Amino acid sequence: MDDVKRKIIFLDIGGVLVRERYPSGSACNVERMAAAECVAALNVLVETAKAHVVLMETACWGGLHHVTNMLREWGVRGNIVGSLPEIGGARGARWVTVSRARRITEWLKLYGMNVEAYVVIDDSDDMPPAMAGHHVRPTASRGLTAEDVRSAMNIFVNAIVLDKLSEDRAKKSTNLEEVRHGE
Repeated sequence: MDDVKRKIIFLDIGGVLVRERYPSGSACNVERMAAAECVAALNVLVETAKAHVVLMETACWGGLHHVTNMLREWGVRGNIVGSLPEIGGARGARWVTVSRARRITEWLKLYGMNVEAYVVIDDSDDMPPAMAGHHVRPTASRGLTAEDVRSAMNIFVNAIVLDKLSEDRAKKSTNLEEVRHGE
């Protein structure tokens, strides 16, 4: 990513674009199709917010290139800028993956200086309290809705307004210090 500040949507696919879960609990089934209404809702969000997409899960869907092509076939518009890092490690004979929240945090450490605001769209409820203000949680049986899009837009707007207020306070503080020191 370059130095331009962007709005980022961290996007889960299963339960957000693909509505149903399977008995195993996994929505990662490349033969499933996204619901057209959910794709339309995502396109409205991407286009209205001028946001870019970071995919949260790509490995179970066949990798970033395959997922990007699949999303395009489903009609998803917008710029997909990457995916979360796959972080994990061996624990005995098992491979243990790190939570999505930790992977989002790692992505933000790498690229956060270029992020104006972000929203996590994920039907799971395992986001930590620190990310609660960024999390939109669609119901897996309905997928992404217009109400979810409104919530995401509110998160973007609030983050940008708070950032602007912080910048203004910092400028006023600097100006006050300059006045005190006769600069």
